[in-house]
Amino acid sequence: MVRPSIMIVESDKELADSIGRQFAAESYDIQRTESGSQALRLMQEQAPDVLIMDWSMSDITALDLCFSVRGSSQTENTQIVVMSANNNEDERIKCFSAGADDFVDKPFAPRELFARVNSMLVRRRDSIDVKSLQFADLKVDPVSHRVWRNGSLVHLAPTEYRLLFHFIKRPQRAYSRQQLLDAVWGRRVKVDSRTIDVHIRRLRKALNRPGDKDLIRTIRAVGYALDLE
Repeated sequence: MVRPSIMIVESDKELADSIGRQFAAESYDIQRTESGSQALRLMQEQAPDVLIMDWSMSDITALDLCFSVRGSSQTENTQIVVMSANNNEDERIKCFSAGADDFVDKPFAPRELFARVNSMLVRRRDSIDVKSLQFADLKVDPVSHRVWRNGSLVHLAPTEYRLLFHFIKRPQRAYSRQQLLDAVWGRRVKVDSRTIDVHIRRLRKALNRPGDKDLIRTIRAVGYALDLE
């Protein structure tokens, strides 16, 4: 069985050690660096399942690193978790908009971080057991994690993929923001409801090309649905 892998980008050696020990104890392969630029180089050689990085890096911004990871075919499926001591809502929203999948406020218990990361990967593995799903001109292949609309490949970040996968399992059903948070992030993970709106905007942008019908319907005072109406 292939061991899951993480890359830790953190200049605080004590914190990086603590995170590394937690994941190593659960049989994860660990890579560590203090440099965002070096992390990019290492990921092009071997993409990790999860990138855990600090908001504050000396050589590159967290947003630039997110954009770079999402923009490379080598790392586009890597899950991104950003750690920050600032507890700033705008900072959080910017990270999600740049492609982050989760955002963790410092200080935190390493076992909490492990639980969040492990939940991400479990949901990803579970989706592979489902056959291809279709709705209108949209097709999702859970085995390859690929999405097509009208025969053209659509590139989605992992969180947008999980959102779409949840929608397409029951198209036309309306989901509240809280239901989507529970399904995509898990019930034990605390994520602001505005996070859903950020990822819905990104999902719409990826799915809907000029002239296409919007497949994501906003339902006032309720939430969202995958629907043509």
